[in-house]
Amino acid sequence: MPLYEYDCLKCSERFEVLVRTPQAIVCPACGHDQVQRALSSFAVSSDASRQASVASARRHNLKLEREKPRIQIDGPHDH
Repeated sequence: MPLYEYDCLKCSERFEVLVRTPQAIVCPACGHDQVQRALSSFAVSSDASRQASVASARRHNLKLEREKPRIQIDGPHDH
């Protein structure tokens, strides 16, 4: 079962889909069905590729952090 990367043509989100059978692919971020299969790179182990992966992950996490709603808890709470 191949794992494909897709780019959403509406919100530009890049996502992966494990394709088991022919199926309609929709963007998990916005639900748009106009997507384009991306050229995936293969895994390589080098300092430059590791740094690029870390930088990409940091950008992605910052984007998620900015979009996440802030919740303030007043007072103690049990875990």
